[in-house]
Amino acid sequence: MKCLNRQCGEIEYDQEHVYEFTEGLIGFEHLKRFVVVHDPACDPFRWLVSVEDEDTAFPILDPTIVFEEYRLEVPHDKVYVAVVAALKDPVEASTVNLRSPILFDTTNRTAQQVVLDNEMYAIHHPLVQRQVVYAEQGG
Repeated sequence: MKCLNRQCGEIEYDQEHVYEFTEGLIGFEHLKRFVVVHDPACDPFRWLVSVEDEDTAFPILDPTIVFEEYRLEVPHDKVYVAVVAALKDPVEASTVNLRSPILFDTTNRTAQQVVLDNEMYAIHHPLVQRQVVYAEQGG
């Protein structure tokens, strides 16, 4: 099968690679079918691409890349967790939504976005942590 996406161009995919979102994504509840596209040039990001709407694609990544202590209980080891990134210019303004991860069940090809009740995980967590350098003051 093929779909066209404004962000990723023409995508060829097999039906068994489609994830079904029974409830859609937050703000995109009407879209139910997505594929995950891996472009090595975009590592560590993947693209979550709607096969129903050519204008809808989201950059996603493993949350532990930006927040090493990120922990989430999943029902079994065939569930992959990803978070949506908001990429901005400059890159220092980019964020990831740690509060609403997406759970991909690779066994039955279903997925859902959940909202965590954990204040430790921010909706707009910085993608790039700023390093502060302190200069010694001479005296």
